[in-house]
Amino acid sequence: MESNTINQNNSKRIFSWVLMVITIVSFIFCLTGCFDVGVGSDLDNFQVTNTKMTYEYNSYTDDYDVKITGKAKNISEKDFSSVSIEFTVYDAEGNSIGICDDYISGLSAGDTWSFEATLIWCEIEPASFKLFDISCF
Repeated sequence: MESNTINQNNSKRIFSWVLMVITIVSFIFCLTGCFDVGVGSDLDNFQVTNTKMTYEYNSYTDDYDVKITGKAKNISEKDFSSVSIEFTVYDAEGNSIGICDDYISGLSAGDTWSFEATLIWCEIEPASFKLFDISCF
């Protein structure tokens, strides 16, 4: 009977270690594979053109509403069920002051999306912008 208890305890320890390893590997995968944070992997699938930033001062809220428009063409051979685009907005000194973003559900290979990325309640007057990321799946 004591041998049975020792085998059960060893099995539980082995199971716990295997579960911990699977959890750690899954966590590392999600950090590196699930979240695309400006690494450029999806940027290669798109051609972004005709980008233009406009903004309007809102005296009622005492801030700026920022809009970046343009076109993103899916130059890959893949159809995507969703695509999001993000631009970093900068002030006159080059400091990041916010992110403009937009999203579309479904973009087939070869199709072009006319996006309108927005940032509302920006407290500092925007001066420039830069494409940060395109994420898709």
